[in-house]
Amino acid sequence: MVHYLNTGTDPIPVNASVTVVYVKPSDVSQLAAGIFVFAPALQVPTGASTQSFTYAVTSDMSFLQMTGHMHRRCKHYEAHAKTASGDVRPMYTSDTWDEPPTLTFAPPFALKSGDSVDYSCTFDNETGSTLTYGESAASNEMCNLFGVWPTVPASSGPF
Repeated sequence: MVHYLNTGTDPIPVNASVTVVYVKPSDVSQLAAGIFVFAPALQVPTGASTQSFTYAVTSDMSFLQMTGHMHRRCKHYEAHAKTASGDVRPMYTSDTWDEPPTLTFAPPFALKSGDSVDYSCTFDNETGSTLTYGESAASNEMCNLFGVWPTVPASSGPF
């Protein structure tokens, strides 16, 4: 995802590009899927606050990659895995809203059905108004979780 925030009044030229490399289906040994967890009811009050969310894991999965996504008033993002028995393991943290790093897990970060991913964003809202979830980095906020996990072997997939 690319964000551009023009803090001036004059238009600025921007661009982004994506390179897609195709491979033969026979060269694919593992399929992967993306996961996008978001909080559309997000309300960020004036001042400092932390908003926390939980994603319930409904089937065994292993994260290959993870990143957080937030807007400019978010000062800290973190995610933890919580087992069904209550054990907590750190997964991801970032203090960068505009280009948060993508963390690659090697080996994959395994979760079991019944576990959860708890994630939170710490905000500093100096606007004087409550911010809501939305697309504008200038007037809205987000606290999202993105991940990639392997699904089925390619031999079982749609190829």
